[in-house]
Amino acid sequence: MDDMLKQLRKTCGAVASAVVGKDGLMMHHDVPDEVALETFGIMSATIVGASVTAATELGKDEPSRIVVETGDLNMIIYNAGRRALLVVAVPNDRSVEDVDKSVQEILVSAKEI
Repeated sequence: MDDMLKQLRKTCGAVASAVVGKDGLMMHHDVPDEVALETFGIMSATIVGASVTAATELGKDEPSRIVVETGDLNMIIYNAGRRALLVVAVPNDRSVEDVDKSVQEILVSAKEI
């Protein structure tokens, strides 16, 4: 799994990627050394939890992905099954659709966790 995450640097220009438990526990990662893994994992899970709650309140399905856009970065968080999330951060000049194509194999593997 770690090798697949590292491959995202080449396929979609990822600057960080991780498989995170829905409880925020970091499972696999390819992130810069200065990133606090525990904080990154917990906050990613918190974003998803809030989005699920909001969608449920509207009577809608859980989100399959959440996109967080900043001035220079897009962070895409994918629902990867019952237990896991896939988080991919790319420069904002990369399209979300390109990232979607690059992560398909990882999503399948993460759903088996």
